[in-house]
Amino acid sequence: MAYQWNDAVAPPVSNCERVPAERHPGLFAPYGYEGDIVVGGMVLCERPKAEVDAFHAETARKAEKNVTDWIQRQSDNGIAGHVSVVSDGEIATTEIGPTPITRRTKIPPDLLPYIVEIFNERDRLMEFTVGSEIGTPGWYSDRAKFTELAIEKVRARLQKDPVT
Repeated sequence: MAYQWNDAVAPPVSNCERVPAERHPGLFAPYGYEGDIVVGGMVLCERPKAEVDAFHAETARKAEKNVTDWIQRQSDNGIAGHVSVVSDGEIATTEIGPTPITRRTKIPPDLLPYIVEIFNERDRLMEFTVGSEIGTPGWYSDRAKFTELAIEKVRARLQKDPVT
């Protein structure tokens, strides 16, 4: 058997019996209380564990199907990336559409104090080049290339006007 809380005023769940307070004296109600265990409008019920396990398995299957269907729709619409889903405390990451190429740009150690300026420059370059001949879809989606350009520009500015 397994316990579950149900709405005390809703119609009873099939094959679910209310748990009497005498079974757990003093835990949910004062010692000597007779009647069902009701806390905050919820009644404690019991039903066969196999039914509860089957219900949870079906709920998980439906949730997984929802995610799978959503991923397929996004892929069909040309969206690429990944989605992370938490289940039973574990995070599962699934790719959507064609696997994106991820590039990372290492910020040179001497420019770490200027990282905010580098990212601001990168964002400015990305905004400026959208729609231009440089701003092709491949270029725009590759932030690493813009970051490399921003590093060059910030370094050039610093060499031209060094901070003392």
